[in-house]
Amino acid sequence: MLALTGVLSLVACSSNEPNSPPRIAFVYPDNNFHYLESPDGVELDATDDDGEVLTVEVYMNDQLLSTIDRSPWTTNLPLGEFADGFEHKIKARCVDNSGAYSSWTTRTITIDPSLQTFAQMQSLADDAGSLRATWYAFPDPDQLGIVYEWEIARNSAFDGIIAAGITSE
Repeated sequence: MLALTGVLSLVACSSNEPNSPPRIAFVYPDNNFHYLESPDGVELDATDDDGEVLTVEVYMNDQLLSTIDRSPWTTNLPLGEFADGFEHKIKARCVDNSGAYSSWTTRTITIDPSLQTFAQMQSLADDAGSLRATWYAFPDPDQLGIVYEWEIARNSAFDGIIAAGITSE
């Protein structure tokens, strides 16, 4: 009788069922959302039917933005850095306590240029010993922006940098 009890206990404690991966979905923002206010971020719903969600990873334009290790599964976005009016991809996935990853969930967003916190580099060119940098600033959402262009010239010995700039509105 003792041997039978031990075998039944072992069977009850072990499971041959495979671990099912966790699931994740965006709660906010909707796809193709246009951010108009700052600060703002993302909210995700992460669940695991046969365990617990340990972390959620959030990427923006394929670069890790945040690793969240507890609910609520939210994080702020660096809106000012990406406030150029162009499309950006946010994607997220989660991992459970058995090491299984969810599928990626993705959103496309745009961020209004009025939220810009620093100038956006437009071009950088090396031209005959001079470095020409062009960038845009969006101080007013009703303007297209201000274009800044600088030329940095180096003398033949490369022992000095001479900078000149122009600004156009």
